[in-house]
Amino acid sequence: MENYVQKSIVLLLASLLLLSACSTLATPAPGPLIPGLAQTLAAQTLTAQQGGRLAGFSSDPSTPPSAADFPTAEFLPTVTPGPVETPVPQRTPVQNNSLVGSSLQKDDKCTNAAEFIQDVSIPDNTVMRGGERFVKTWQFKNIGT
Repeated sequence: MENYVQKSIVLLLASLLLLSACSTLATPAPGPLIPGLAQTLAAQTLTAQQGGRLAGFSSDPSTPPSAADFPTAEFLPTVTPGPVETPVPQRTPVQNNSLVGSSLQKDDKCTNAAEFIQDVSIPDNTVMRGGERFVKTWQFKNIGT
């Protein structure tokens, strides 16, 4: 009798395990997560339900509205602006060998000044690609006191 009870319990547990596995396979997978999908579907449902109740339509939902029941839309032409001339940027003039500096201290004995010598790394008016990284180096001569 104990053997019969043990076999019954094992059989019962195996069938419960099998049934629980089958129930997880039967559940549908969740759909894609689309923001606002529930609100859109609800609005479409309400629109469809209200379609037969709009003014001018029959109250009988089995009678579909005809094309004459819908208001006609009048489309008016719009004004398209013409082309606009875009100004061309002008180059900034470059002053070579110019003196730069001023007396930054109250003492007239010291003068801060420098003279431009040359572009060391990249010459003026070199064409570069947008977003390209570069290092610009100039050579100056100290002509101050």
